[in-house]
Amino acid sequence: MLHLLGSSKEIAFLRLFALERHLQTNSEPMGAYSAFIEEYHQLNYMREIGEEEISASCLSYYLPHHAVEKADSTITKLRVVFDASCSTDSGISLNQVLSVGPVIQDELCAIILRLRSIASLLLLTSRKMFRKIRVHSADYPLQRVPWRSSPYL
Repeated sequence: MLHLLGSSKEIAFLRLFALERHLQTNSEPMGAYSAFIEEYHQLNYMREIGEEEISASCLSYYLPHHAVEKADSTITKLRVVFDASCSTDSGISLNQVLSVGPVIQDELCAIILRLRSIASLLLLTSRKMFRKIRVHSADYPLQRVPWRSSPYL
């Protein structure tokens, strides 16, 4: 199915430019967004790629991303969301060609009923939980994230 995936580079960059315009109106979200991307880079969840890697003829997908802002949140006022549902020029998105695995958690109702039988609970954050999933290096080109630290360079 991956062969059906079209080009996503143009739409991903158009959405990056729109995001930059939106973030330019307020320095606080821009700083938080840049800090998020920088943290991903420092933790080696992403790396910069060179022109030779970009121009290599391999199947790739550029992940558009955007900010979700919650001014009233005490934990995370700004969240970065990667949009693998964005269609490529072929009308197909990355999410549409990925294999769906089995459901590995119980029904929500069963989870809630079990929780009610426990005397006390601990509330934990899953803030970085999904960042711990390893992706095979052959699939790296399917997760390209357009970004520039200084807009309008």
